[in-house]
Amino acid sequence: MAELGKIGGSRLMLMVAAVALLLGATVSCLFVNGWEPVLVQSIRQLPEDAVIQQGQLTWPDTQPVELAANSFLRLIVDPAAMTDHGQVADLQFEFQMNCVNVSSILGFTRLPYPFGLKVTLSQSIVRPWWGAWRIWFIAGIAAGLAVLSILVWMTLALAGSVVVRTVSFFSGRESDFGVQLRVALASMLAGAALLAMGVLCYSLKLLPLVGLAFIFAVHLLLCWIYLFFSPFYLSRKSEAVPPANPFITEPVDSLAPESKPKESNNPFGT
Repeated sequence: MAELGKIGGSRLMLMVAAVALLLGATVSCLFVNGWEPVLVQSIRQLPEDAVIQQGQLTWPDTQPVELAANSFLRLIVDPAAMTDHGQVADLQFEFQMNCVNVSSILGFTRLPYPFGLKVTLSQSIVRPWWGAWRIWFIAGIAAGLAVLSILVWMTLALAGSVVVRTVSFFSGRESDFGVQLRVALASMLAGAALLAMGVLCYSLKLLPLVGLAFIFAVHLLLCWIYLFFSPFYLSRKSEAVPPANPFITEPVDSLAPESKPKESNNPFGT
């Protein structure tokens, strides 16, 4: 921490990229362990004439059907909205005629189908497509989330640099804009690493969704704590040297070795 203001930009960006990739990798792990098994099982139950187009779902039957479910994800098709399916999984998608209901223990939202969207849900089309693009899709989750995290952190660092500048000013610490930006960006890494560990524990069923939400709140608090206290580890401002007084001359050292004693005219002197 004592060398916080001296961290180079390239070294800091390597640290930021490493934490961002860690966060993206943990979300990919969550997808593979929790969501993909439900998706694969649901694809096997898709009918051949199912399609979403012009803002509506076309399904061969109006009876509700649960495609697949586990503790992480649940997929339901209920075109006529005939049944209240409750909340079993942490994340639940209920496909109705004109919209999809997304619910979890953290909240509920209703998303209408885009009118210009056309998605063919035929098993003979979706199953080969998923087999061909599965690896790229998982890698895209990790890379996309990593890039998104870096962009969000950079934006927050611009706002956080104001906090660093304020604390540095009142605490008498040296900092310019580059140092302030680096300190603000570095302050987010510890919280992001904690969030990544929380997502990993959740994907391994070592942490419930409520626990993950708590970790998310704690990671925000940790970022603010680091943002406030990090400027105190910057170098102190050097004390200014008072200007020399032009009216004061330096005293002559009478004992200087180059000075010679005056000769005496006293004949009795030795």
